[in-house]
Amino acid sequence: MKVLYDHQAFYVDRVGGVTRYFNEIIRHMPDDVEMRIVAKTNMNIYVDDLLPNAWHIDCPQNRIGKKIVKTINQIHSLKEIYKGNFDIFHATNNEIYYLNHCRKPVVTTIHDMIYEKY
Repeated sequence: MKVLYDHQAFYVDRVGGVTRYFNEIIRHMPDDVEMRIVAKTNMNIYVDDLLPNAWHIDCPQNRIGKKIVKTINQIHSLKEIYKGNFDIFHATNNEIYYLNHCRKPVVTTIHDMIYEKY
């Protein structure tokens, strides 16, 4: 089985509980499950070794810098979704950019709903 993770959790923070969670899941999957993270750019220290072809960047922590990195990653993720070389797509956050494009089963993990309350 092939599981494709998207970029959402990995481009925002250098460290954090959510990315550490995904890192541990990927590292402890059985050998017959192929896990892949689709991120063209990455700022997270936990997944550097899991993303050998990604550019590790220290993005400016402002709105414009984050938007540029997000756009690059979304384009790359959609290209991989269109290729369809996976069995399950696992979205790592709550943005639903992939819904009209993905024709495979989707899993979404949302870790914090506090922003919905405020």
